[in-house]
Amino acid sequence: MERSTRVQSATITGTEVREEGGKKFTVYKVELRSEIGPWVVWRRYRQFHELDAKIKERNPSFPGRLPQKKMGGNMKPEFVEERKNFLQQYLKDLVADPNAAGSPEFRAFIDANRSCSGKLSDALGSGSGASSSTKQKLQRKIAVLGFMGVGKSAVTIQFTEGHFAEPYSPTIENTFQKVIRHKGIEYQTDILDTAGQDEYQIFHTRYAMGIHGYILMYSIVSRRSFDMVSTIRDKLLNAVGTENIPHVLVGNKSDLVHEREVATEEGQRLADEWGVPFIESSAKFNTNIEEIFRKLILQCEAGQEGSDGEKKCLIM
Repeated sequence: MERSTRVQSATITGTEVREEGGKKFTVYKVELRSEIGPWVVWRRYRQFHELDAKIKERNPSFPGRLPQKKMGGNMKPEFVEERKNFLQQYLKDLVADPNAAGSPEFRAFIDANRSCSGKLSDALGSGSGASSSTKQKLQRKIAVLGFMGVGKSAVTIQFTEGHFAEPYSPTIENTFQKVIRHKGIEYQTDILDTAGQDEYQIFHTRYAMGIHGYILMYSIVSRRSFDMVSTIRDKLLNAVGTENIPHVLVGNKSDLVHEREVATEEGQRLADEWGVPFIESSAKFNTNIEEIFRKLILQCEAGQEGSDGEKKCLIM
C-alpha cells in the first residue's frame, strides 16, 4: 500500500548567518515532519528559488509563490524576517500539494543539504512511494551535560548539522534531532543540549526523566571543567537513583594541544573508574564526534538487555 503523505508539515523555525568565500549570507532552518520522524535542514533563499523553478517545470499549476531574489540588503533583520514569512507560506503550500511534496525535486532539496539528519529518500522509499511496512525508527533521547564553555553546543551542532558553530554563545537549552544508524537499526534521536552546570546549581529533574543516555563532557584545556564533571555525575546519579545509567565521558577541544590542562590518561582513568567509554574529541575539526554518539547508543542498547535476554528500559 502506497503512502499518500510524504511530508506532514514544514516550518521555518529560525535563521543563522554564515560566511563562505568571504561573503556572509542568511540560511533558514526548516523543520519537517513525516510519518516516520522529523528532519532538520538549512537552506539559503536562492536555493528555495531553485527548488521552486524545478517544481513548476514539472507541475506548472503549483500555487506556491516567492518574491524575486534581491541583490542588496539581504542581511537586514527586517528583510530576513520578511523572507522568513514568505518562505513559511511557501512551505505550507508545498506540503499541501501532494505532487510537490512527493516530488523527487523536493526530496533532492532535502537530501543534498549537509545538515540533513538522515535522507528522506532512504526513509520513505525511492520513487513510487514506500511500503506501509516501512520500519519505524527507535526513539532515543540523549542529554549533554558539562561545565560552561566545554563545547556541548559545538559538539551537538557539528554532529546534527555538519558545521562548527562559532563564536561561542552561552546556551539556555535546545533540542536537536538526528537519525543514527547502528548495526542496521535506525534511531530517531533527540539530543538535549543543556545549559552549563556548576557546583552551585540545582540539578534539573527533567534531565533525569525520559533520558536514555548521557554525554558527560569536559574541556581538556580546563582543569575546573574536568573536576566539575564528577560533581555533575554525582548530581545525576542522585537524581536518577541508580548508577546503572548509560553514559560516556568526553574530553572536548582536543585540537588545542598546546593549551592542554588535563592529560588523556586522566580522562581514561576517570572513565575506567566509572566503567564507561572515554573519548577525546574536537568539534572544530569533527574529530570523533560521530563516535561519541555511536558509543552512547551502544551503551543504551546494552543497558536495555536484561540478564535473561529480555529488553528492559532503565530510564523512562
